[in-house]
Parts: sequence; C-alpha cells; structure tokens
Amino acid sequence: MQVNASARSISSTFGVIVVSTARDYRYAKATCASIRHFCGPDVPICILADGNFRMTALQRTYGVRVLRRRGVRDARLRTRTRGMLFKEVALFAGPFETFMLVDADTVFWGDLRKRLDFTRADVIVDVPHSPYTFQQMNDWFFDTAAMAKHFPKFKWEGRPFVCAGVYAARRGAIPADEFLRLIEFMSAHPDVLKIEDQGLFNYMMFNAGDEGRVRLVSSPIQTTCHDFSTDELRRRFPFDNGSPPADVQQPTVIHYNGPRKPHAFRNDAYAAPMLYFRLKFLRDAWGIEGSLASLILWLEDWKWEKWMPRWRNYANRFRPPFWKRVWGHIRG
Repeated sequence: MQVNASARSISSTFGVIVVSTARDYRYAKATCASIRHFCGPDVPICILADGNFRMTALQRTYGVRVLRRRGVRDARLRTRTRGMLFKEVALFAGPFETFMLVDADTVFWGDLRKRLDFTRADVIVDVPHSPYTFQQMNDWFFDTAAMAKHFPKFKWEGRPFVCAGVYAARRGAIPADEFLRLIEFMSAHPDVLKIEDQGLFNYMMFNAGDEGRVRLVSSPIQTTCHDFSTDELRRRFPFDNGSPPADVQQPTVIHYNGPRKPHAFRNDAYAAPMLYFRLKFLRDAWGIEGSLASLILWLEDWKWEKWMPRWRNYANRFRPPFWKRVWGHIRG
C-alpha cells in the first residue's frame, strides 16, 4: 500500500530527525538547509547526535534542537545501541510524536510531508526501485538460511525491504523491549541480521506488520543513489538557473548511500544537490559565499576523507600494543 497526503494531514507534533556523527555533520548541515528550503521554518528539526561535536551555528541558524546519547533517559537504549543502532532510539525516545528520520548523507528534494499520512500508517517505509536478487537479500538484509532456523514464521521471499536510512514512524510504534531483545540476538548471532541496523529494522518492522501490530505502508520517499548512475541522477534532479526547482511534483529524499559520497573534490557522484545545500548553510549561517565558501567545503572534506584516516593509521602504530612489542624485544 502506498500513501500520498497533503502537508495538512501531518500532525503539529511532527518533526524531522537527522542522525549525525562528527564525521557526518558536514552533511547534516546541508540536510537541515534542504528541509528549511522545501518545508519552511515551521517544521521542527532534531539532530540525533552520537558524539560531542559542536552544533551551535546549526542551532542558531535553523532553530535545530539536539538529542545526544547522554540525553537518552533509558539506560538500556543509551548503552546498548552502538554504531548505527543508535538511530533507532528515535522510535522510543525521540522528541516528536510522529517523525521522519533521515541519515545525514541525505537532502530533501521537495516537501516530503506530501508523502506521509499518519492517519493511515504507524510506520512508512520506502518503495524499492527494483526487486532484490537472492544474493542481495543475503548481503544486505539477512542470512536467509539462518532466518529459517531462528525465525521460521517470518517470510522473507519477495518482500520489499528497504534501506533503513530514511523512514517515517509514530513514536512507540514498536516496544523498546522488542528492539532490545533483537540487539541481544545480534550479539549472540552476529551474522544473521545484516549491516548493523538494516536487517534488524526490516525484520522488526515487517514482522510487526505481518502480525498486525503496526500499520506498515510504503511510499516512494527515498532515492538511493547507489542504485542509479550519475547521469540518471542528474536527469532526475535538475537545477533551474542554478537552484532546485521551485515546485517539486514528486518529492523524495536523495540518499547518498553506498561508497559514492558527495565530496567537493570527487566526480563519481552527482554531488550537486548536496553541495548546493552545504553552500546554502554557509550563506544562511555566516553570509559566506563564492570562492571562500567552496574552499571551506573542500577543507571539510579533505579533513575527513584524507587527513583523518592517515592520522588514525599513524596513531594506531603507537598505541600501547606497539610499545609492549618494543619492550618485549628489548627484554628478550
């Protein structure tokens, strides 16, 4: 079932939650800029932040609120949700009754509220662009042989599973205890539910839908860049005199999933939408434009894509095990 609604059908308690780490913050600023561009100033935005990085400019510019890990009251959710699992905290401890959650490597392309109707749905997921092969199902979602053993009632064949980086839901649609039990299952059986949160999310939502515990519906809310060529993305998301179209008839979230991230210095991704909104943030926050703004983006990307990996490799060489080995050779 697909949904298509007007913005008026969205509750006043609706908001957008953007998941970010320090590394992804350069993208999260663009995500927020795109939300303000297409949805206006009245849609609340919350950054679900895994880390202690500063977000003062973003809060000041767009009125963004911040929920950090230490601000999650439930100690189980605070301590057991490592890595990408942390974003599912929004389902239980987020600030909005109904919300759309997006990863930081996304930008809005149109007013996504037109795609959401919570009068008919508790959870809204994307519509896959094409059916999955058996190998893709096993690589991206589940070890299907193990699923038959551990979850024999769950039917995975031919299901429209989704990239978990974009979805909409009603807070509390799934009990927190159920989520935490699945985390424990993953600890005991780490290779059954794939890619950190993705297999868990899809099993949790589709199983609850099968059992009639949630109203799970599909709506074309996401364009996963990994599934399209650069030329196709350029055709799908054209600019009008250097700006996004004023009226987007088919709104979607452009999600730069996969390895082709929209860096300022690479050409194998259609980075124009992300770069436009990164530049918009600099203009809105500081009044910075032109060559200086482009240089700032380049330096941000150089820091995280070039310098930080080299620094980590260098630092790892001199961690305690290195010195223990040296001392062992000296003593030996």
